[in-house]
Amino acid sequence: MATKKYYECERCGAKYLEKSLASKCFYWCKTHDNSCNLDIVKHAVRN
Repeated sequence: MATKKYYECERCGAKYLEKSLASKCFYWCKTHDNSCNLDIVKHAVRN
């Protein structure tokens, strides 16, 4: 069974399957005082 690689937002800890989404989340958190953007976070994976 192959394990999936997750990319984590360094600010809020949300995990994504795509590095680009983790980067978008990080920059959103950084520039909007750690708030969440629903258009980005809806792609986060649940553990």
